[in-house]
Amino acid sequence: TAAAAPAKTKPRRYGTLSAEAVREIFLQRPPRNDDGTFVPSSHVSHKLAATHRVCERQIREIWNGKCWRKVTRPLWTDEEVTAFTANTDDSGQKEAGQPKKRAVGRPKNVPNPKGPNAVEPKEASVVADLPSFANLPSPIEVLRRLSAR
Repeated sequence: TAAAAPAKTKPRRYGTLSAEAVREIFLQRPPRNDDGTFVPSSHVSHKLAATHRVCERQIREIWNGKCWRKVTRPLWTDEEVTAFTANTDDSGQKEAGQPKKRAVGRPKNVPNPKGPNAVEPKEASVVADLPSFANLPSPIEVLRRLSAR
């Protein structure tokens, strides 16, 4: 009997990074402006992403210290170390980001009573034109009358 053919797999769109590749990417980051932001350099991140078969966002996150911190930390400048330690607690864990927003106000599917699609309340004259059911007997009274016959 013939051996089963190996299953065809799709080629991976993105590659995986090694620690050495991350160090190389980090060292090729563009210079920073006076306000601490990077000089616009989409072409640099694009080239690096194509070379290492990862997305550009991954390159930018390595540069900004959002991922691969343990590998890149020895390469950080003193300002970057100071900025990072200012945002960490005693255990070295980064502080949590923005707290989740509380649900305030009305639920999503309830229309805004003052918005452009607001439903106008019915006028009193429309309600006054409806017949009044106040003079009708209650269902118990109807049953008493029927049983009395």
